[in-house]
Amino acid sequence: MYQMKFGDVWLINGTDERHVCDGSQEVAIAYDPETGTTLKTGAADAIRTWRDKHLAKLDARGVREMFADPVIVAMPVGPEAIDLLNRVRDNCLLVQAMIERGELPGATICDNRSALPSQGCM
Repeated sequence: MYQMKFGDVWLINGTDERHVCDGSQEVAIAYDPETGTTLKTGAADAIRTWRDKHLAKLDARGVREMFADPVIVAMPVGPEAIDLLNRVRDNCLLVQAMIERGELPGATICDNRSALPSQGCM
């Protein structure tokens, strides 16, 4: 479960606590646009790095065209973002449905069509 502690984001599993990011950073969700399935959640910088490495591996194997590029939804840290991260952990199809319904105001959505650094997509 994601929680805010001391202004930062933490992932807490029983007695295991892992610092995810500072409160001044962004959190993100990566999902597969073909299936709607959530692939990763956490600090936006870490999710972007994971996406870049994932795509590089697919390119190196010559199979990138066989898979949809993961879409990243990034948002500033806050109670709504923490709530969404936790809800996505329980329902892996939630993010795509919320995007389709226009229910993620303030989120930056990065896919191949909108991957612009000026929009927070790196």
